[in-house]
Amino acid sequence: MKKVGEILEEARVKRGLTIKDSSKFTRIHEQYLKALEDGNYALFSDSVHIRGFLQNYSKFLGLQSQEVLAVWRREYKDTEEVVQNQGKSKVFAKFVLTPQIMVTIFIVIISTFFSWYVYSQYRSYAGVPPLLIESPEDNLVTSSKEIWIKGMSYKNAFVYVNGQEAKTTETGSFRFPVSLEDGLNTFVIKASNRLGKETEVKVNVLYRETE
Repeated sequence: MKKVGEILEEARVKRGLTIKDSSKFTRIHEQYLKALEDGNYALFSDSVHIRGFLQNYSKFLGLQSQEVLAVWRREYKDTEEVVQNQGKSKVFAKFVLTPQIMVTIFIVIISTFFSWYVYSQYRSYAGVPPLLIESPEDNLVTSSKEIWIKGMSYKNAFVYVNGQEAKTTETGSFRFPVSLEDGLNTFVIKASNRLGKETEVKVNVLYRETE
């Protein structure tokens, strides 16, 4: 069975697109698209972000996002089970936990945490924030007067819907209620960081009142 990365790469190549092309149209940074195709999920902060990126990228490539997510869930679950089984089957040699070893372990932990913190802060402040719109889909036709605009970005990003701020949660997700006018409604969603770098996505929704 093909892995998610292979499915995505084949679909992209079939359409004659490069990673750079796909990044331009999806507004998803190249490193995340490459990570999805390589199956390098360690680059993402959690599974919620992976699902959001996969859903948007697969839709862009003309794939059935739910089918791609189903393959990913099996693949992700298998990976976790392999890691757990490997951890249970390992037999560690006995050693003496000396003060020197404890100090070394402590330094490594502190250094790792500090490096991760610096990187996460740099990514949030300096990088262009990603912006994934989960719903509504572009060019949606609906008879509902009230809808929610839902999506995802960095947790420290400033998100606006037609100039009105949409608060992000600790995971970077956001949801914003809007009222529709008769006919075509255009929503401009922007995500920006403290350095002014921003990503913009436009979504069109056609409201038709039920007769």
